Amino acid sequence: MATDADILKDIRDKFKADTSAWREIREDGDKNMLVVSGDVWEAMDPAGKKARIEAKRPYLSFDELGQYTNQLVNEIRANKRAVKVGPSKSPRSATGPPKTPLISPPT
Repeated sequence: MATDADILKDIRDKFKADTSAWREIREDGDKNMLVVSGDVWEAMDPAGKKARIEAKRPYLSFDELGQYTNQLVNEIRANKRAVKVGPSKSPRSATGPPKTPLISPPT
């Protein structure tokens, strides 16, 4: 039987493997969040942003993604997800549950 120390070591090894497997995807996600928040220079070219700040030159970023983000969020707010629950379409038998599910599949 495995001891607590063996179990913890196994858990830590698996966590380390999972973290390294997802590292690149998480870094891309962090970069995507910077772009969505409006800090395009920091996400795409941090050295260029630093050089422009040191040279006292402007660095512009235009909100090109905000309209799509707002559209997605507002569609989700307008169309709430719900489950339709109602009586089954066939009568209950005396011996057990109804022959059709109580929760209807989405239409």
